[in-house]
Amino acid sequence: PDNGDAVTGFVDPDDGTPRRFVVSQEGIIWIWNGSQVLATPFLDITARVEYPGDFGESGLLSMTVSPDYANDGEFYVYYTGEGSAPGADGDIVVERYTRSANPDVANTTPTSIVSIAHPNGNHNGGTLAFGPDGFLYVSTGDGGGSCDNSSRGANGQDNNQILGKI
Repeated sequence: PDNGDAVTGFVDPDDGTPRRFVVSQEGIIWIWNGSQVLATPFLDITARVEYPGDFGESGLLSMTVSPDYANDGEFYVYYTGEGSAPGADGDIVVERYTRSANPDVANTTPTSIVSIAHPNGNHNGGTLAFGPDGFLYVSTGDGGGSCDNSSRGANGQDNNQILGKI
């Protein structure tokens, strides 16, 4: 687990344990159990994630747990898809997973929530959060383009586009 991958987030599941999920950009979610990182990943979706290596704005960008995670074991991931992911390579993907009978390992079969066409390799955005209303909020990148001077640079201001929105 000390392999130099970029960490994109930490999530405390509020399930009565000292565990913390550590989200790596390459597509692995590790568990910190309060004293060490467990050797077995909680979830490994590297085959589904477009990972740019030491640079770039793609990868596994966010994770959140359901407000009732202690009981339902549901969690959500946001990543840039590749290979076996829904949609085309480079698309934004949000999926729901569940933990297995072993709380330190996730089930590996996702439920697709949304796949959003993403025309460029940058400005992927990538935050997931549950609001006080219990709804899942997804912040999407604006679709990128160098210096936002491409024809796609105004997605955030275009109400007909889902890119650049929450």
